[in-house]
Amino acid sequence: MASKITYIDLNNDAPRVSWRGVEFITGQPVPVEDEGLIEAARQNPFFEVADAEETPRRASKKTDTDA
Repeated sequence: MASKITYIDLNNDAPRVSWRGVEFITGQPVPVEDEGLIEAARQNPFFEVADAEETPRRASKKTDTDA
């Protein structure tokens, strides 16, 4: 399933990045079909993933207090 991935330049030091051959510009959603890239982006705080029928969500890191 295709998803849209949006890069968020949290540190304001890289307004543009390339990841697995896909170019991302901060704040601009990019349609992606590579499931591996989509799953990796879900775990990366610099990216938001919106599935075809969902609103964007930011990946969150698990902490020791997460169940």
